[in-house]
Order: sequence, then structure tokens, then C-alpha cells
Amino acid sequence: MKIQSILNILESYEKENIRVELKESSKFLTGEGKFDGKEMGSIIVSFANREGGMLIVGIKDNGLFEGSHIFDKFSDPGKDGFDKFKEHIENICKDIISPQIFVESHLFKWDDQEFGVIRIPKRLTIPHALVSKHEGSIVRTREYYIRTTHGKGLVSDRHLEWLFNHTDLPKVASENILEITLIKEKLKIPETLGYFERFSTQPEIYQSLSAYFNLISSSNQETLQRELADKEKLLREILIYAIIQSVEYKSDHYKSLPLPTEKMAMQNYIGEAIRTIIHQKNKLWSVPYGTSMKIKSGKETTALKFGNKNILGTLSIQLTDRVRGLSDLNPYAQILMSTNTFETYTFKCHYHVDIKYPEDFDESYDMMIEFANALQETIESKWDIVAHFNRLPHYKLLYEMNYKLDRLLKKSK
Repeated sequence: MKIQSILNILESYEKENIRVELKESSKFLTGEGKFDGKEMGSIIVSFANREGGMLIVGIKDNGLFEGSHIFDKFSDPGKDGFDKFKEHIENICKDIISPQIFVESHLFKWDDQEFGVIRIPKRLTIPHALVSKHEGSIVRTREYYIRTTHGKGLVSDRHLEWLFNHTDLPKVASENILEITLIKEKLKIPETLGYFERFSTQPEIYQSLSAYFNLISSSNQETLQRELADKEKLLREILIYAIIQSVEYKSDHYKSLPLPTEKMAMQNYIGEAIRTIIHQKNKLWSVPYGTSMKIKSGKETTALKFGNKNILGTLSIQLTDRVRGLSDLNPYAQILMSTNTFETYTFKCHYHVDIKYPEDFDESYDMMIEFANALQETIESKWDIVAHFNRLPHYKLLYEMNYKLDRLLKKSK
């Protein structure tokens, strides 16, 4: 641990947060001048039960250093100053905290000032408690503390249940394959293909992309056939918007998706016309209250970041392949003799949501969890191309039989 990293914290505007607390050394003395083990223990437990963190001792309430020799008050005939302070902490972690916590304690000196830093790790198993023992290892009482935006506090029954059920912060995560098959040299999705237009190339939901394609002028369509990088970027962006608008989740709070920024292909090739889709009443995104959204589109990846006080989520799309005809993932590629009139874009879709510790179990928490799961279910059930073909029973055999039947019918004409 370098002293400069500590000084940077002390010089920042918000010195204290979920992972950092500042304390005067005198706060760890009782009225009788003895070391206050319960105060130190409750702080250590609160950090460990949340995200871990750092306790900096030797800082006044106004943010200034206390001075030098501030740990002399903890000395005894056997040990001096900070060494005795450190010993007190080690004994607390061993004797009155269960499960035991192993912390790191360091003394720093800078410009005739000194301060101590105690680094507390995040819990690895069940939540830690401040305990009092009756006999031997028999625990008489347990007090559970948690770090909050206001400092530390005792844990409620529901929060304690949450801590026992979640050793790590819960996540929602998935990786899916998406494919857009287009009519070659056009931004148009074929409804069917094959003799007598018997086969469907992709899930029905992909037809929703047509609403975006129809907003692109003929001149811009021609430009996109030459500017493949722009075309691929535009497809990524349209996918993000279409996926979000397809989520079947209802709340009392609706909002429009963010309008494309100047750096996005949608702004350059669709422009203000995109408002006709984004601002349609039936296209508004139903989200829990307080949800923020931001879309960023780069050379290789387009990502939507969203969240509120309860979750932080990212939905990103990246092009992985572009082929003439159908991709190898599509069973028709092995059956149909001619697919040269098509082109297929394959994308990898990453979805990841970090669910935060709920300081308040209010309605918005349950709604946000429900929303996060609904978005994941939408991607997997409506958009994932592999899942789509796997849901069709015996699809390869069925398609091959249909193909042979088409050939016979054609010859009979």
C-alpha cells in the first residue's frame, strides 16, 4: 500500500464512502481510557459484510490530520503506540468476531503527521457478527452490522436473510448469438426463402427491425452498401433498440430510449426520423422508477448501460462474422442449393447485471430484479438464433424432407 494512494483519498471531495471511513484515534477509547473493542469490532464487521474497505485512523472530523504520536495513548509497558493498537485489533478479530476476520494494519508517517490504516477484506462465507461468548466456544449473542451510505448500522431480519443467501453480490449474466439475414445489397429482411417460400430464416421478432430499415432513405441505403463498417455499426445499434423495445415487462414508469448521439450511425443514416419509433407510445420502454440509460456505440461494440440504486446492467453487441448466404448456424445452409441472394451478420450479445446490496427493501428493488430477469428472458427466448433452431423438433430432418418435396413439386409442374 503506497502512502500517495491514501493521500489521494484524503484530498478528494468525498473522503468517506461505502469503502472508506475516517476516524480520530480518541474514538477508540472508552470513558475509562481503555481500548474500545466493540466500536472497532462493529466497524470491521460492517465493512466485511458489505464490500470490504479501509479504516483510516488519525483524521479529525474536519478532515485534517491529528498530528504526531497519536497512538501513544494506547501504549502499555510491554508495547508502544501503534504496535499495541494493532494488537488490540488482532485480538478483537480473533476473540469477538465470528467468523474470524484477518485484517491488515499499517502505520504511515508523512510531514510530521502519522495515521493508521486498517484494510478489511470482504467476507468469503456467511456474514460476520460481533459476538459475546458464554462458555468456551458457545456464543451467547450475535450482533450483525453492515456498512451503509450513512456509516454503519445493525442488520434487519430481511437484510440478514439476504446476506446469508448471497455470499457474493448476485448477478444476472448470459451470452447469446444473434443473426440478421438480409436480402443481399439491401437492408431488407426476407420473410421466407426456398422453393414456394417454405422456410423461415430467423425468429419472427427480427421482422421488427424492418421499421428501422424503412426510415433509411434510398440514397443512404446505397451509401451503406459501400460503407460496410457503417452498415455493421448501424445493425448493432438497431439491434440494441429493438431488443429493449421487445421486453415484455410492465411498470408504472415509462420512458423513451435515449436518442442516438452524433457519433452513432443511426444519427447519420436515420437522423430525426428515429423519433417516430422511439417516441411511439407503444414503443416506450417500461422500466422501474429511477432507471437511467445510456447508449454508446464504438467501432466494434455497441452497448447500453442502465441502472438505478439497486442494479447496474450492460447489454452489449459485437459483430463476429459476416458471410454471403446463410451462416453455418442455420440448418438451411446445408440443405438449400442456392442462398446467394442473402447475406448474414452474426453477433455476440453479452448481458450482465450486478445487483447491489439493498439498503432499502422497497418496491423498486423487487421491480428492478424482475426487470433484469425479463430482459435476459427476452434475449434468450426471442432473439437467440441457436435457441430458435433448437426449439424446432428434429429440424434438420424436417427441413431436408420439405426441401425434397419442394423439388418434386417443382419438377411436376
